[in-house]
Amino acid sequence: MKIKKSQIIGNTLSIMICAMLGGSLRYWLSQVIPLWPMLVINLSGCLILGGLTFYWLERKPLAEWITVGLGTGLLGAFTSFSSFTLDVVKMTNSGLVWGYVLLSIGGGLLVTAGGCYIGHYLGTREVRR
Repeated sequence: MKIKKSQIIGNTLSIMICAMLGGSLRYWLSQVIPLWPMLVINLSGCLILGGLTFYWLERKPLAEWITVGLGTGLLGAFTSFSSFTLDVVKMTNSGLVWGYVLLSIGGGLLVTAGGCYIGHYLGTREVRR
């Protein structure tokens, strides 16, 4: 399947604009959340991405520029592996580092699965109506 040049440009613009919003939101929340802000941000991003993905799978597909803008752009910039790893490096001398790593990875998996379940449930519930 060949993608049109205009579609690539539209997707790229959508990702750029949404990434700017996602990165700005991550920065703002990191200043407001008092304890382990990157953990809270990354887990909430996992929940939202899992939920939206499975919600969209159950509903009629959205335009590609919307899904890549929200998924790759907004949530990709909102959650940040580089911020997570920087937090881990900063905590290496603290006794909390392994708890943080386990909460981030294990919690991320659990919260993503929960988001997928919620998205699937909401998507199929609306389709049945």
